[in-house]
Amino acid sequence: APDYGIYGAGLTSQALTILVGDQTFADIYGNKNSGVYSHTLTLTKDTAGPTLVSSKVSDDTQTFEILFNEEIDNATIDDTKITIVNSEGVLQTVVSATRKGATGDDAKTLLIDIVAGATAMESGSYTITLGAGTVKDLLGNNSAAISQTLTVGSGTDTDKPTAAVA
Repeated sequence: APDYGIYGAGLTSQALTILVGDQTFADIYGNKNSGVYSHTLTLTKDTAGPTLVSSKVSDDTQTFEILFNEEIDNATIDDTKITIVNSEGVLQTVVSATRKGATGDDAKTLLIDIVAGATAMESGSYTITLGAGTVKDLLGNNSAAISQTLTVGSGTDTDKPTAAVA
């Protein structure tokens, strides 16, 4: 993860002292400060990866939406670490895995699509597993492994397919 030159080698926190010289700032009446102003603060480096907040099926039932607690880096999403299995144990193909948008919760949401185009997924239950490091935050911190089970549609379709020979 980048440290922007603030943290010493191997350190995750850094104390900084801010000094403002005598007579360098004034209030709205023109009264200047007397003496040197000094304040020390400690910065702590972000070393925690994105964590799961919630998961759901999109309103249009075309994608799974996985919301994290912080913005995820769209350029580092590793869809090879995503496994989706339906309730019958059939492995689903991940067509795409991208960040939903650039701002707000959209920048924190991973969209996973298993059906090409603007097509709804089949009703049923799906278990989604994201391996460790599937997503990273903007500082390169990896997410932990996550597993969620989501239901598309009512999940009560019990009609079995039938075949007819002509």
